[in-house]
Amino acid sequence: MPGGLIRWPVFAMLPLGFMLLGVQGISELIKRIAFLQGLIPDPTQKQGSKSPEEELAEFLLQKEVAAREAALTEAQK
Repeated sequence: MPGGLIRWPVFAMLPLGFMLLGVQGISELIKRIAFLQGLIPDPTQKQGSKSPEEELAEFLLQKEVAAREAALTEAQK
């Protein structure tokens, strides 16, 4: 098309994108197999951070401790 955008870069990027997606899939497969064989730690778990369940449990524990301390101070008065 005269005066239009060139289309070959778009058509060249489609196979490249699918190739990179395939390479990522192979990488994930290798990581999962290594995890199942016990060679690496769990790749889906974030390092050094708590899960939402752990944060909730810690919050509830702190709340319970604060309530017990408040009850003790009331009982001592």
